[in-house]
Formats: sequence, C-alpha cells, structure tokens
Amino acid sequence: MDKPITSVEELIPRIREKSEFDITPKYLNYISDLIDEATDRADKILNVDQIINPAYIIKNIFKNNRPLDIKDIKEIEYQLNQIKKIQAVLEKGLTY
Repeated sequence: MDKPITSVEELIPRIREKSEFDITPKYLNYISDLIDEATDRADKILNVDQIINPAYIIKNIFKNNRPLDIKDIKEIEYQLNQIKKIQAVLEKGLTY
C-alpha cells in the first residue's frame, strides 16, 4: 500500500539544476510549469498553508510579478532551496 501524500514537496519531482539549461528564461519556464503542476495536484488532495509553503510562494511570484526582476529570481532560488531541503528530510523518512 502506498504511503499517503502529506506535503506539496512530495508531489514535486527532482528539480533540475539551472546549469542544465542554456538560458535563464527556459529554466524559469521549467520551474513555473513544475510548480504549477504540483500545486494544482496539491489543491485537490491537501490542505496547504499557501502563505508559507515554498511552492505556493514561487507560484505567486510567477503569477503576480511580471516581468520578473532580479529580486524575484533570487526569491525563487531561495524557495527552491527550501523545497530541496524539505524533500531531503522526507527522503530520510523524517518529519519537518
């Protein structure tokens, strides 16, 4: 029996590194698509505090801040690092 999903971070696949993309806009489009897919799935199965969850913070940056400036990109990178930390904890079977 599969373990029930309890966090948005469990719905996000391994995030590819920025260096895997030839230009930043392609990377940002990839992140936007990844986050949209995960949060759309989460909306159907989880009750998430969207104010503090890193995935929703990223989603709101993309939704509300066009065009993105350097501050937005830095915040996206920071929140991606938070997601990776949460995923690392989850992979070890710990709780955060």
